[in-house]
Amino acid sequence: MYPSKNLPGLRGLLHRLLAIRFPLFCALFLAGLIPAAASPRPPAGGLSADSRSIKTLIELINRSEHDSVLALSRDLIGEDPASPLGYFMAADAYQTMMRDFRIKAWQTEFDSLIAIASVKATTLLEREPTVENHFIAGVVQGYYCLALFGSGSYLRAIKTAENSISLLRKARQLDPGFADPLFGIAVYEYNKSKLLFGLLGGEEKAAVAKLRKVEKEGRYLSTNASYSLQATYLENGQYDSALVINDHLYKYYAASPSCLYHRALLLEKTGRLEEALQIWEQLIATLQRRQPVSNGFLAESHYHLAWLNRQLKRDENARKLLIQSARFAARRRADEELEGSYIKFKEIKGKINSALAEWQQ
Repeated sequence: MYPSKNLPGLRGLLHRLLAIRFPLFCALFLAGLIPAAASPRPPAGGLSADSRSIKTLIELINRSEHDSVLALSRDLIGEDPASPLGYFMAADAYQTMMRDFRIKAWQTEFDSLIAIASVKATTLLEREPTVENHFIAGVVQGYYCLALFGSGSYLRAIKTAENSISLLRKARQLDPGFADPLFGIAVYEYNKSKLLFGLLGGEEKAAVAKLRKVEKEGRYLSTNASYSLQATYLENGQYDSALVINDHLYKYYAASPSCLYHRALLLEKTGRLEEALQIWEQLIATLQRRQPVSNGFLAESHYHLAWLNRQLKRDENARKLLIQSARFAARRRADEELEGSYIKFKEIKGKINSALAEWQQ
């Protein structure tokens, strides 16, 4: 996803730093948009006419019913080609599939659709500068930033990210009671706090507080905030707190690879090994139902299964699963697959190779 050419000076350093955070940024920002309980006041501006359709599409994305989202998005585009919403929801579906299944197969579709959505969201905002249209434009620009960064347009990506945050802050300024714009701001500030020991600004505690506010008061992004809080807790070793959130998410989104992956990790981290084993198996079955499949993701999942079986004294099963993991790792296609959010494939492969040497003794 990232060009391998060397970049000079500060630009190269900035690219390397952003590349390190980029998978987690995707996990935080693209956790799946699902509305909270209905707001006592109906949304105005760009969302008002299509709010029911949007909520349906968002719910389908979170339930991993991506093909249905794409079909309904095509209908939205046909009905109102001037609106950014159909293009954006289709782009969201493609990006979610890539992130959740770790496959680049739909990159071209995402790049094209989000570029169109960006233009149309800007035009809509110029014509109707409402609170919600500032919010829409800010969210769309946030996604467009990902496309630019993935194509190697790093400076444009940074400028687009800054524009996204500016639009979200404007929406918040226009309506201080509208919590949802805080979501993108929080993710941006959290990632800044992790770069160069926080020298670029951003306060982690303040970002987490914003996410909690959106989780509690969000009109549209309450569950999105829950996903992102889960990710921040996991990254910072607060496994019990992350698992409390995942318990709730799992009730509704057990078909989501993202939900399953986090659940498997968290059950493992908290010592619930038998339950973790079952979730890894559920995740593997989910990944194999959509083609193409990420061999790297399957290698990681089988490695965890092998490790769990070894911890549970099922050594023969552990060895068989480890061999399967190594075979998947050997078949990984780096030019077609994406990295995970928390651990690079190179590290997974190192763990597999170490286990192969150690467990044969």
